Amino acid sequence: MKTRIHNLLAQVATETFEKLAFLFAMVDTEQGEVPPQAVSRVAVTFRGPFAGRLLIKLAQELLPELAANMLGSDETSQVTLEQQCDALKETANVICGNLLPKIGGSQAIFEIDAPRMLAEGEPDKAAEFPVALSTARLSVEDTCCDVLLFVDGPLAENGGKG
Repeated sequence: MKTRIHNLLAQVATETFEKLAFLFAMVDTEQGEVPPQAVSRVAVTFRGPFAGRLLIKLAQELLPELAANMLGSDETSQVTLEQQCDALKETANVICGNLLPKIGGSQAIFEIDAPRMLAEGEPDKAAEFPVALSTARLSVEDTCCDVLLFVDGPLAENGGKG
């Protein structure tokens, strides 16, 4: 089950970066330490057949390109910090929205909260979701990106609570 979830998480995240933001992404099989760099973090909380949180940690240096590509602009220098954060939040929202039906089934109904940027010093994990079920490490345009899925307990084989 964990392998299936990991593969789905990596697949959906890779496809989203490529189709939504026109950024080349691939699974990083090394899974070593995250290179020291400034990282932006966004989280999306959801509830349904199971509850959890999707978290993306992306190198800040990639935010201007992410936003410019999503806005259809050729000028990364002209995108504002707010637009960069909005682009990362929308990326997280799309990944979460595409991932949950693949895990929970097409009939499952989830309520997805608005994505929010995590403040510096705020922990990756929330009190109600202390352990990541799966982490997909991606290389996006030669920078590191982690996509983590936290859930509130074990999942059944069909994706519901087990």
